[in-house]
Amino acid sequence: MDLVEQDVPTVLGRIRIRVGGDGPVVVFWPSLLMDGTMWAAQAEHFAATHRVVLVDPPGHGGSEPLTRLFEFSECARVVVQVLDHVGADTADFVGNSWGGMIGATFAAQFPDRVRTAVLMNCTVSPAARS
Repeated sequence: MDLVEQDVPTVLGRIRIRVGGDGPVVVFWPSLLMDGTMWAAQAEHFAATHRVVLVDPPGHGGSEPLTRLFEFSECARVVVQVLDHVGADTADFVGNSWGGMIGATFAAQFPDRVRTAVLMNCTVSPAARS
């Protein structure tokens, strides 16, 4: 399966996504210091029945470097902007670690845009600012 790379303008700069397949949208957000390719095997599997969207988070992979500190709520807004870009009203969200925390924030702030959320290896506590 070939994934098509696309750039999405967002509140946190240009975000690189990889999109493939057809059907209900599944957004995959990786853990810190990883890019969307972390989910290549899952994308290969789910693209048979879903439209998969692999996100390179702000400052990671092919996305634009960060130039300032940011809030998780801004990352949740990035998810909305990615969904708008691919023409999806709702999505299933899959996130690991940092991606799970972003998924929880996204689901809390935009519950009407989430069908399901699979949030792995994450906490619901705010991240420390040390």
